[in-house]
Amino acid sequence: MSYQVNLPKIVQKQLNALPQEIKQRILKSLVQLQEEPRPVNSLQMKGGQGFRL
Repeated sequence: MSYQVNLPKIVQKQLNALPQEIKQRILKSLVQLQEEPRPVNSLQMKGGQGFRL
């Protein structure tokens, strides 16, 4: 099952302002999150309100 990662406009703008090398590394991680939204290294946040990567 594939998930969708939505980025607010402000995040997209900040991402576009980054150097290409860093931007590509972040985009690669976001693509991986579409396939596995809770990777092995993620931790559940206090209160059960999501996960931290």
